[in-house]
Amino acid sequence: MFAVALAFNPVREWLRGVVDRTFFRERYDYARAIGALARSMTSLLDLDEITRRVTTTVESTMLGATKIEGRAGTRWTYTASGITTNVAARLAAVAQGGEIVVSEATVTRLGLDAAAENLGVRELKNVETPLRLFRLR
Repeated sequence: MFAVALAFNPVREWLRGVVDRTFFRERYDYARAIGALARSMTSLLDLDEITRRVTTTVESTMLGATKIEGRAGTRWTYTASGITTNVAARLAAVAQGGEIVVSEATVTRLGLDAAAENLGVRELKNVETPLRLFRLR
């Protein structure tokens, strides 16, 4: 039985790839998308351009169809998901009164050291590693 399953795995992966491309899921390579965004923003100082690029990346890589299979059958949801979405929600919860709170990685990638107030290391719900947070001024 194991040999049969092993033999059909390449076919299953090929079929999954076809289905994913059909539903535009091939663009969901998060690591590649975030890396490309970081490289493109290394010298940006214009907040509007930063906002545009981040929004475009998030919309094209982290939003879309998710297939959920369960006892009641298979269904598709259209949502944002993943650790990035969870961290963003936790950072928004820390921010108060219109503040913008970001992680150390964001400050470093965007070169915002002078414009950021260190809030210290915080544990965030459902995030394995505590993160150093910053408030943008």
